[in-house]
Amino acid sequence: MADWKLKILSDPSRIEILKALGQGPMFSQELRERLSLSPGTITHHMSLLVGEGYVTVKKEGVRIQYSLCREGLQIFLTGLQTALLQDS
Repeated sequence: MADWKLKILSDPSRIEILKALGQGPMFSQELRERLSLSPGTITHHMSLLVGEGYVTVKKEGVRIQYSLCREGLQIFLTGLQTALLQDS
């Protein structure tokens, strides 16, 4: 398992984004307002989360809606469990 995947989830802001998206899809502006983050910070975090498959993107005109990718997170968590609990 790549350390990079763990590093992405080590940031408290990214965990808060995932928790917020766990309640339902949100537009970037909604995330910014809810988490009090700048537009650039949201863009940076979302780029990493989308790139790893933890979040999906849907464009609606000029707006971007983000959703939690439960399948992507489940794959990561299953891999983490396997890596940590495998027999030696």
